[in-house]
Amino acid sequence: MISSIQKYVSEDGPSDFLSDDCGKALVKMCARGGCIIGELLKLSERIPDPFKCPEQSEYKEVLCDFTYFKNQTAFDDKIRSSPSLSEKDDTFYQTHIELLTQFFHLFKAVLGYVTDLNALIRELKEGVFVSQTVESAMSVLEGRQLLSEAYHLYAVMLLLLDYKIGGKTREFILVCYIRYQGAAGDAQSTDITQLCRCTGYEEDNVPPKGYPVAFFRRVPVDTEVIARLIARVRTDDMYQMSANYPSPDHRCVAVAMQGALLYTLLFFCPDILELNKPVMREIVDKHFSDNWVINYYLGFTADLTFVWNDFPAAKTAIEQTVQLENVTYNGGEVLRRVAVLTRRDSSLAARWGANGEVRVG
Repeated sequence: MISSIQKYVSEDGPSDFLSDDCGKALVKMCARGGCIIGELLKLSERIPDPFKCPEQSEYKEVLCDFTYFKNQTAFDDKIRSSPSLSEKDDTFYQTHIELLTQFFHLFKAVLGYVTDLNALIRELKEGVFVSQTVESAMSVLEGRQLLSEAYHLYAVMLLLLDYKIGGKTREFILVCYIRYQGAAGDAQSTDITQLCRCTGYEEDNVPPKGYPVAFFRRVPVDTEVIARLIARVRTDDMYQMSANYPSPDHRCVAVAMQGALLYTLLFFCPDILELNKPVMREIVDKHFSDNWVINYYLGFTADLTFVWNDFPAAKTAIEQTVQLENVTYNGGEVLRRVAVLTRRDSSLAARWGANGEVRVG
């Protein structure tokens, strides 16, 4: 979905934004975000079983979640005083320290990404980029795309941390790493543990009320800038796809990519989801009028009727999409189009001979 490294030409003609220092910095930021997500997905497939189900592991006595920090000395003394536990702890260290280090660097990269993104926005506001401000960056198509995607990528990182690694698993991993390497080994250890602590989300259970808003607030971001981006994304043709989908029936397909942006950006501005019924009605009518299960990043989907259930304005808006009359109509339209395509394919097949030669007449 991320298209920020491509040069788009706005309706007003090409701009020089991508050759500007600010544009280059945003392109690098988005590329960096994509790399972090790739590393996250790769490492999520390599989580050792003891971290996923510690109670079923032979190493359960040397593993601990963040309760470790409340009674650190007692836990360490228990292991040191027992030869068998010390041996298990040493074996676990030798087996897993390399992977633990990779996970720690991943968590550090997520924190570093949002820290640097905040710094970039602050520099834009303070005039460090001589030729650009937040206003001028948003005035060009590429700037709006890059700024929106930069925040979108951070949101995806947070969502995938929960969906692919899990809160308790992150806690076990971080406690192990900090025990073995020492909290003093990295000045950001406290900030990393604060960002990565368990959110209460579990894959097979109902998520905490208002999830993931509290998670998104753990590291403050410039919500004023994000609110302005949301205003532009919900009204603009961000990726200029309308020309490729001229039929009114394909309107939601044409704006699907920016619909994914809105899905994540809105969690940074929950007041819109909770209270702003006119804006949510506009967003749903334009982006989600005939679908409510959306793809927000490379095959990762969200059911808006479920995710927005705790947000009154958003819930009211999406309920219009899933009314029986609307679903019946859209389902009938899909069946009609499939029938047309089937007849067209049958007609084309009949014109081709067994050897691939076109039959004339």
